[in-house]
Amino acid sequence: MRVNEIAAYIHRKMATDSRFGYSWEERWGAKPETWTIDGKKYTINVGDYDCSSSCITAWKLALTYTKYKGALDGATYTGNMREVFTRSGLFEWKPMSFLAHTGDLYLNEENHVAMCQTQEPDILSEFSWGDNGAYGNKRGDQTGQESSGHGYYDYPWDGILHYNGKADTVTKWTDGAYTALRNLNIRTKRAKTGTLVCTMAKGATIKLDSFAKNSAGNLWARVASGDHKGRFVCVQTSKTTSVKKK
Repeated sequence: MRVNEIAAYIHRKMATDSRFGYSWEERWGAKPETWTIDGKKYTINVGDYDCSSSCITAWKLALTYTKYKGALDGATYTGNMREVFTRSGLFEWKPMSFLAHTGDLYLNEENHVAMCQTQEPDILSEFSWGDNGAYGNKRGDQTGQESSGHGYYDYPWDGILHYNGKADTVTKWTDGAYTALRNLNIRTKRAKTGTLVCTMAKGATIKLDSFAKNSAGNLWARVASGDHKGRFVCVQTSKTTSVKKK
């Protein structure tokens, strides 16, 4: 799973678990619990959150096993999320005309934030209001609406915090088996001008070796086995990483 998918999974799990409610008092949960996601362990405090603390928590946890761990530590509420998230180098501020991706955040800097779960159908997850408002709430979701996942709705959002994919990088490229994070174009040489041999589907396993950057600065690898052995695939550009080590 990519980092944005982990963030969305955590927030969705929080928003649909009745043990998680809404509060401005507890706000960061109460009882530690370990969740295993994609084979890795993440510790979260089960209890009450508000809109911003829930989204911040999900994203901070998602970055646990990356070099960006701690990059969002300065975020505490809707009013400073835009500054901290964009300053981390992981997020870009987009207008509402932008089509949000999984894990992106719909943000009203004064009042509210929610997380995009999927584009089609257009689903978001959010923490919205407690059984007694913001204070004096019983822990957990008492109404079924304190935390929830549902279709997108119009709101005076200021914009979208869009994750740019930078945390999904391989720090050391070594020969071996990789999983395709998106469709991979196999070409005859280390350049987009190379003849397209075939396209390998997202999720497929591919064995790679001989990693090297081309003149455009993009990282390419040679296919090490199978029908297309000796051909080449672009595995990383300045904007995206297309494979991860199995």
